Amino acid sequence: MSKPFGSKSRPFGNTKGPFGTGEASNNEESFEQSSISAHHHDQNSPSHQPSQPPPEVLDLAVYLGIDPRDDADLLWIAEECLAAELPPGWSEHTSSRGDIYFYNADTDESTPKHPLEDQYRVLFEEEKRKKLKREVTLAQARRSSAEISAADDESAKPIPISIQEVLQMSEYYGVQPEVETHLLQTVRQAVLAPLPWMYHEVSDSEGSPYYYNSETDESQRPHPLDDFFKGRLQELRDEAEEAGEAVRAEWQVFFSSNGAPVWYNFCTSEERTEAPEGMADAEGAVKEQAHADRISARLQPFGEPPREEGEEVEEGMEGELSQQSIDPYEGVDDKVVQEYAQLLDLRPSNPKLQKFVQELEERRRTVTQSQTWTTTVPAHDRVDLAPPKMRPPPPAPKPKLLVFFSWWFEEGQKKYIELRYHMNEKVFQIVLNKTVELNDVKIAGRDGELLQCWDLFVGQKIGVLGKPTTLMQANHATLQWLEFHTRRLLKKAMELENEIMQFKPIPEVVHKILHTKKLSNGSISLRWIMRHISILTTQLYRLKPSASK
Repeated sequence: MSKPFGSKSRPFGNTKGPFGTGEASNNEESFEQSSISAHHHDQNSPSHQPSQPPPEVLDLAVYLGIDPRDDADLLWIAEECLAAELPPGWSEHTSSRGDIYFYNADTDESTPKHPLEDQYRVLFEEEKRKKLKREVTLAQARRSSAEISAADDESAKPIPISIQEVLQMSEYYGVQPEVETHLLQTVRQAVLAPLPWMYHEVSDSEGSPYYYNSETDESQRPHPLDDFFKGRLQELRDEAEEAGEAVRAEWQVFFSSNGAPVWYNFCTSEERTEAPEGMADAEGAVKEQAHADRISARLQPFGEPPREEGEEVEEGMEGELSQQSIDPYEGVDDKVVQEYAQLLDLRPSNPKLQKFVQELEERRRTVTQSQTWTTTVPAHDRVDLAPPKMRPPPPAPKPKLLVFFSWWFEEGQKKYIELRYHMNEKVFQIVLNKTVELNDVKIAGRDGELLQCWDLFVGQKIGVLGKPTTLMQANHATLQWLEFHTRRLLKKAMELENEIMQFKPIPEVVHKILHTKKLSNGSISLRWIMRHISILTTQLYRLKPSASK
């Protein structure tokens, strides 16, 4: 077990410090003060800005993620944590190896993690966020009116799009630019349209893209918008055929990276920086095209993402196919947005950056809400120490099939095999070169027992049709299922290891796996973890028979 503070084995001071070594105090008033007073602490008081903080304060600050140099004004959080009483029912103990652990008498559980650690980490994150917000607000107040105008005009800049992109997309959809000029605006929309919100682009082992639908748990090779734009192009062709002629639109305006307009004639392949002769309102055409491009960049033919209950759509936006809202960065500091924009080399108006920042903010908000432990004071002035109701954990993935892929070279040709394990029937389906060859197949492992879902993982070697086969890849749903159960079983194994280490030292097998293996690639055997748990359970029973109850 690692020691967070060098030679010291505890993260919260010495054994004779505020936490003590015996049973924690059950004084509700003192616990209320330790959990609530930190939120109302005077950060500017001299007692919380010492010139030379004690070493134990600095050690605890680093452990909680506080930088003693950059966040010196927040060291009072570490002081509060050192002075805090343990919650009722908790007590501090020392193992035979000298490591500190905490015991909960109510649940009969032990853990090396301090009961108040999450509370003070969340408190630090909240105070850090408030500090950054104050700094950003001060910086915004100092900006000149010219800088503010330039930042406001950023979202109104035209979206860069090249002539080559439209020509390549025209070839992809079978459009002849020099003849079917009336279809080029739709082709341009296809270039700018973002990926539908429910799809994610993924690359296979050869670098070829495919698209995963998180709503239906299905993958596909064609782009999700191909059918939409192909249908739209066919409708325009039919309309032009019924009318007898199509509206000619040889000239189109494009925008460079600096927003400068460039005119291009698809019939003559002529390119010029000035508006063509005879065009009545060139400036109006440029503005209209820039506005149309911005709408295309927010196009969502499959509908917008599901909104939270009570969330209203801005008036006048119902008819526009977009994900635009009043402020796409609401609740996010401008400094954070600018940092991500520079890191990803995207403009703040780019829909991809907006979606990326919104997902990060939602994830951070979810984690903060799930970790926050607060107390409430009812009308009768008694402190309610029960934790608030947490958001229920996500349901366990339940795929109907576990799908694995493998391949080999035979006579200079690459052969593919796909193994599909039916979870309900507990049989395999074998697909060779995308053709179903065998159904309801049962495969035995090296020990002669029939393989089950717990025996399958990426890297497993099994015998298929008399030939040794290595499972090289798995589909997305299978990887999610493997990762979920890997984390669940490793958590149980780690709890058993920590319990046993209170009585005798044993190899930290699970700890080593967590630091050397990547759990998301499905390369850990669930069957091995289950056997390891069985061994640990037997050892714990011999040391502590009551643990088996």
